[in-house]
Amino acid sequence: MEASPQQQIVNDTNPLVCTNHFESEKLSNQNKNEVLVGSVKRKDYICTLLDGDLTAMSAYHHFNNENSPLFFKNYKEYFGTLHTVVYLPKDLSIIIGVGGNSKPLILSLKEYMDGKAVLPKVIKGSIFE
Repeated sequence: MEASPQQQIVNDTNPLVCTNHFESEKLSNQNKNEVLVGSVKRKDYICTLLDGDLTAMSAYHHFNNENSPLFFKNYKEYFGTLHTVVYLPKDLSIIIGVGGNSKPLILSLKEYMDGKAVLPKVIKGSIFE
């Protein structure tokens, strides 16, 4: 799905990859060049990951690793990775971490609903530039 204040367009060419730029012909004129180059590079990198044996945990590490092309520390420019979340809808669980290189925390909504797990009140991490 691509959305601007003027229009929304459904784009289902690759539902596994989200970008920070418009790809449809109708909205591509709204892309900003400084955002477009980095966003396209990130999308291309993610698409190479999809060709391999990507597990949920390896996806988490690709996004959460501070040396990854998907992780950003440009916090003074209001552009940085604050947290990483991988959603696992089939198991009703998530993998989450705050900041970079953080130990993944796995939370199961199913176990919580079955009374077998307690969700944390706080998730801590460190964010440094």
